[in-house]
Amino acid sequence: MVFDVGAHRGRMSRLFLDALPGVRVYAFEPQAELQAYLREQFAGESRLNVIDAALGDSEGRTTFHRGASTATSSRFPRNVTGRRYHRADFVMVDTTEVRLDTLDAFCAREGIERIDLLKLDTQGGERDILLGASGLLAAGRVEVIVTEFFAVSHYEGTPLLDEIWSLLRRFGYGLFDIFCGPHAVNGQLRYGDAIFVSPGFRSEHLDSAPPEP
Repeated sequence: MVFDVGAHRGRMSRLFLDALPGVRVYAFEPQAELQAYLREQFAGESRLNVIDAALGDSEGRTTFHRGASTATSSRFPRNVTGRRYHRADFVMVDTTEVRLDTLDAFCAREGIERIDLLKLDTQGGERDILLGASGLLAAGRVEVIVTEFFAVSHYEGTPLLDEIWSLLRRFGYGLFDIFCGPHAVNGQLRYGDAIFVSPGFRSEHLDSAPPEP
């Protein structure tokens, strides 16, 4: 059971489908033009469901900021405080309203007991999404989380890596690995990806490994 949150054009969904024959993928994408693209690209693929919603810490409707590049669209506006760390042409062009859901509510409605892999790439919305999965996380029912993080602000008011890490640690999740992305011209790390694992996954698959030599 894989949740591809911020599916965009489905590159990661395709990798999951190709690598895992028995997988079921839920691809969450709030941008209407990308939803249409995903449905066309994965037409006839019964293992993938396109979900037309953004995820967060509450249910309802939310403002969504559309970027000049669809890959930079976000629930959050571009930052107006501090140094600009994003490309000058990667601005927001307009806003729209989209449906907002939580992982806890979605899984309860769909009868999904466990998520094996939760991938988050939502341009700053990752912490809110994890807050909306508090029930799942408290029960250890998300095995592995792969999340984008920011080291410096690219959007106004979005959490940085330490806040995501601190939140997950409260639920017993530990950092498995971290991957640094691009650096700014001043040498500052801009963003990257991190993998967190549940206590159960660590016990079964990591701590059961032979001791270090």
